[in-house]
Amino acid sequence: MNHKTTIIIILLVISLLASLLILKITYQQKIDKINQEKQLMITGYTEEIKNETNPNILIESGLKQLENGQPELAMISLKKAVTVEPNFRDGWLTLGLAQYTQKDYQAALTSFLAAEKIDPINAQTYHFLNLTYTKLKQKDLALIAQEKFVFLNKNQK
Repeated sequence: MNHKTTIIIILLVISLLASLLILKITYQQKIDKINQEKQLMITGYTEEIKNETNPNILIESGLKQLENGQPELAMISLKKAVTVEPNFRDGWLTLGLAQYTQKDYQAALTSFLAAEKIDPINAQTYHFLNLTYTKLKQKDLALIAQEKFVFLNKNQK
C-alpha cells in the first residue's frame, strides 16, 4: 500500500467517525427534546387535575389516558384517585389493572392487595390476584386466589 492510499484510508476513517459523532449528537438532541416535551406534558396534566378530588372522575380520566396510549398520565390520575379516597376498592382495582397492563406486576399486586383489604369478599379482586401471582410465579398464592375467586363468584351470582 502506498503513502497516498494510506492517507485516503485515514481520511475516510476520520470522515466516518465524524459522521457517526454527528449522528449520535443529533439523536441525543432528539431524545432530549422528546423527554422535555414528555415532562412538560406530565407537568401540565398534573396541574390540570390538581384540584380534582372526585375519585370516579380521576379514574375515568386515567382510563382515558390509558386508551390514548399515555400510561404515565394514567398513573397520575389513578394514583391520585386512591390518594384522595384510600378506601375506594375500585380505585385500587383500576390502578392495579393499569399497572398489570404495563407489566409492573409487583405494583399491581400491592394495589390488588389493598383492594382485598378493603373488600375481602369481592370475587373480581381474587381473579386479578390470581393473574398477578401467576405472572410473579407464585403458584401457591395464585391457586389460593383462584379458589377464593371460584367460591365467591359462585356465591355472588
